[in-house]
Amino acid sequence: MIEALTIVDSYLAEHNKRMDSDKKAELVVSIYDLLCKSPEAGSTITAMLKLAV
Repeated sequence: MIEALTIVDSYLAEHNKRMDSDKKAELVVSIYDLLCKSPEAGSTITAMLKLAV
């Protein structure tokens, strides 16, 4: 869960973006689920965030 939160927080800070807390929580949970299924997916998820947010 910490890695998922770190990915989201780092991306938002790096790109000076903000999200509503409820949407951010949903995103963190979704990323956490992906990381549980594929622990090495962190860099792929970060790349996808650049396109989505």
